[in-house]
Parts: sequence; structure tokens; C-alpha cells
Amino acid sequence: MTEGQPGNFNEPSFNDECNANEFYHMSRGLIEHEDDLINQRVTWNLVAQGFLFVAFATIFSSNTLQPIQKIVSNIAIAVFGLIMSIVACLGIYAAMAALRAIHDEADRKIQPQLGYPMISGAGKTRIDKYLKGTPPKRTSISIANIAILCVPLASAIAWSILIYIVLSTP
Repeated sequence: MTEGQPGNFNEPSFNDECNANEFYHMSRGLIEHEDDLINQRVTWNLVAQGFLFVAFATIFSSNTLQPIQKIVSNIAIAVFGLIMSIVACLGIYAAMAALRAIHDEADRKIQPQLGYPMISGAGKTRIDKYLKGTPPKRTSISIANIAILCVPLASAIAWSILIYIVLSTP
């Protein structure tokens, strides 16, 4: 199989400036795409959670519904909100894992060979330096990633508490 034919998955060689430059810009585009996915997932999760919390509060404080209707409705809303929080958390984590892989590949192929700057600034805020026994780079988590993952996790905890409150209310 010659170079350029479909199915040829040889790693590109960076013997000239052009190939490394193209790879650098392609990696930058992938990072922007994953960042955009994270932003979209956090945003739709916050919007959906807001609507669900308002619906939950409206039904919970309603005097026109029978107690069993309130319980069933609020449990359904809370379970849906909990599931949405978990799905959002998994989606955000998947995008963060893809970002880590892109960073690792760019660090391995670009920076050592041509001295390009870091593909993005994520390496500067690694939490590893604050932890004893620094874990390997691939498992490192940035402080920003922890903050982003806390948004859907906080919603999941809130829904769990609300499910408990609804079930324990006479």
C-alpha cells in the first residue's frame, strides 16, 4: 500500500515544517471542537436542570394536586433530572478524555520536534503538583476539569436529596 491510499495508517513524519504545522493546526481544531462540546453539554444541562427544578418546586408546593399525584410527579421529574445529570457528567468526562488524548499526542509529536508552543494552556494548572506521589501525566486532572464536572454532579446530588425528601414526606 503506498502513501496516500485509503487504509494507510502510518504515522506522519515531521521531516518538514509543513507537516508539523498542519498537524498542529489540526490538533488545535480538535481541541476547539472538544471544548465546544463541553460548553454545549454544560449549558444544556444547566438549562434543563433549571426547568426541572422549577417544575419540581411548582408541583411540590401545589395545593390542587392529590398527595399521590404530587409524589409520583415529583419522583418522575427528580429521576429524569438525576439521569440527565449523570448523562451530562459522562459526556463531559468523555470530551475531557478526548482532550487529554489530543494533548498527549500533540505533546509527543509536535513540541519535541519543532519547539512549537503548547497546544493550549491546560498543562499549567495540573493538580498533580499539589498531590503527593505525582500520578502519571495521562491520569492528571486539571483544576478546571474538576470545576466543570462539579456542575452535573451537584445537580445529581440535589436530585438524590429531593427524591429522599419526597419519599420521606408523609
